[in-house]
Amino acid sequence: MVVGGTACGGDLGTVEDRSFEIRDFRLQNGTMMPRVTLAYETYGDLAADGRNAVLITHGYTNGHHAAGRNPVNGNQPGWWDGLIGPGKAIDTGRLYVVSSNMLGSSSGSTNGASIDPNTGRPYGPDFPARLSNGRSATPILSTPSSRR
Repeated sequence: MVVGGTACGGDLGTVEDRSFEIRDFRLQNGTMMPRVTLAYETYGDLAADGRNAVLITHGYTNGHHAAGRNPVNGNQPGWWDGLIGPGKAIDTGRLYVVSSNMLGSSSGSTNGASIDPNTGRPYGPDFPARLSNGRSATPILSTPSSRR
C-alpha cells in the first residue's frame, strides 16, 4: 500500500544471491552457449501448486537485487524495496517473487568476463551481443532450488 507517496509494509530483511545454470542454451540469433549462469533472489513462499510465482527482471542498468538487504552489496536496499515485501504492492505475503539477473550483467550472471568453456578464456569482445534474456530467466521458476 502507498500512503502519501511512501510505501507501507514489512521489510524482507536479509536476502541472498542464488544462481541457476542452463546447459546448451540457444540464443535467438542461433548462437549456442554451452553453459550460462543466471543470478537471482527469491522473496516469499511458493504455494504448493506453484501458482503464486511472479518473475521480475530488470533493465540493463540494475542487478537482480530488487528487495531486502543483501550482504553482497553492503546491505543496501534493492531497487524496488519500497514495492516488494509483506503488505507492499508486490505482496510477498501472497506472492513468491523471483528476481532474475540477465545474461551479460556483471552482477553474477554469465558475461564478457566469464570463461568461455570452448576456449578456456574469457569471452571478452566475443560475448554474444544479442541475448534472449526473458527466455533464459523462465527456467528458474521450474527448478527445485528456486522454491526455497
